[in-house]
Amino acid sequence: RQHASAGTILQRCRSLVTKFRNGIGKQLCVYKLGMTAKPTLRFKYYQECNYTHMSVLHVSTNLGLIQMLEAALISDNLSEKGCRNQRYGGEGPPGSISEPFHFVYVVGARADSLKPIR
Repeated sequence: RQHASAGTILQRCRSLVTKFRNGIGKQLCVYKLGMTAKPTLRFKYYQECNYTHMSVLHVSTNLGLIQMLEAALISDNLSEKGCRNQRYGGEGPPGSISEPFHFVYVVGARADSLKPIR
């Protein structure tokens, strides 16, 4: 996949977000899109906020590609029911520039769970 075009990557990630939401239950799915250099640590943070699922959508050594991909996916989803992103993204976490790999992810949970999702 190292030679996939930006458009191909974006379409694949869009499809993965739809599949992720459908897997949780599209009408009940509360979700956020983001980027990180450390997905395991990032998911631990989201678990504290009562998110239950995470899926890595794309990984790259190219930080600029990841920033644009995150921003495009957030832009696609910002008006969707259940999307909890509040900004357009693309800025990335501080210090991530020195990391070798960068990841775009989606986290989610069911809105009808007994715990509030923050």
